[in-house]
Amino acid sequence: MTISKKGLSGIDFDEAKEIAAQVDFDAMEYARTKRSCGPGCTYLANDKRYFVTMLVRHIDMLAQSSQPLPPRVYRWRAKAQDALDEYKDVEKRLGRIKNSSRT
Repeated sequence: MTISKKGLSGIDFDEAKEIAAQVDFDAMEYARTKRSCGPGCTYLANDKRYFVTMLVRHIDMLAQSSQPLPPRVYRWRAKAQDALDEYKDVEKRLGRIKNSSRT
């Protein structure tokens, strides 16, 4: 059996957590700002798609503020954005999302 490495399956969640620690990202803090009657903060903070999406946004905010970041963070961010784009393309093809500029 072959395991797909496309989309988010190509992202190592442990590595994402290491990157998060390097840039002072707290997924639970972001999850608490989500005001919806969804699955809850703990679930969101441990959901790979949510975690990676919010981490990429956090890195983007840091980069826009001209805060210097390690090269590893930029490399991981590029890889993660590619994975999110692949995931978004699949969701579009399945008809789950409409045209959107959100990641």
